[in-house]
Amino acid sequence: MSDRTYAFYFASSVETYLAHAKNFVDAADSLSDAQFGLTKQVLYAHGVELAIKAFLLDKKLLPFENERGTTAFNKRLVTARNQLKTEYQHRISDLWRAAAVELPIAKIPPEWCARLDGTYIANKYPEGAIAHPILGEEEKSELRNALIAIAGALTRS
Repeated sequence: MSDRTYAFYFASSVETYLAHAKNFVDAADSLSDAQFGLTKQVLYAHGVELAIKAFLLDKKLLPFENERGTTAFNKRLVTARNQLKTEYQHRISDLWRAAAVELPIAKIPPEWCARLDGTYIANKYPEGAIAHPILGEEEKSELRNALIAIAGALTRS
């Protein structure tokens, strides 16, 4: 995937995050809107979250690339992953704003990011029959383009 090979045995490695992001988005794409709307939204939300966290994690670890495979690097990896979890949790709009500083994506999160944020909360804490509008084709296209931009930023040496 890049000249900087990330070992997949690190469950929180950058390439593992990115691979899982792609799998979640592909899984969402395979489901029907009518039957699995909320499930699709959760899969899209998690895919976007993982992709952005992959980018932010990469930026945190890049200065220490020469330490790869050492105990010091592994500690940095765990610390960086935990910082991302603590700082952003599952807030996709906040993650988007953080990544947009360096990525060729809109600086202001698209409206669908807020909808994906809401989907996460609704899925964890359901409250009756609240409708959660699913992403339209244009929004799905924007989501995929954002993921391509993130992956592209990670594969440049």
